[in-house]
Amino acid sequence: MRKGTPFVSVADVDQPGVRIAAARNSAYDLFLKRTLRHAELVYTDTSQAVVDLMLKKELDAAAGIRQPLIAAVALHEDIQVLADQFMSIEQAMGMPLTRIGVGHRFLCDFVERAKFSGFVEATLQKYGATGATVAASAE
Repeated sequence: MRKGTPFVSVADVDQPGVRIAAARNSAYDLFLKRTLRHAELVYTDTSQAVVDLMLKKELDAAAGIRQPLIAAVALHEDIQVLADQFMSIEQAMGMPLTRIGVGHRFLCDFVERAKFSGFVEATLQKYGATGATVAASAE
């Protein structure tokens, strides 16, 4: 959001007259459409464009994934990212119930080995997912 706004936390943003840039049909758009009571969402087609939309249209805030928003702060000295969050997206793997026996054990073992070997952490670092954490072992 723009520096100098009166907002201290995410809860402060849901006020009449506040306009928030968001990527249409993103996971956080669907969440915000259900939870916002007063603020208005203004859309762009991609999550990469929310900060530009906020600046161009002089919107109050931009909703998005924390890591790209933090990266945008380095490019735009007049914006900031609030310390709290409005939602968290937990990643998961799944499979059809028809494969619950051996398939379930295989999937659980695969995920645990990927975490234990450092593969998940290395992949997060490779793609610049700063601030993302690897889930604790299921055991």
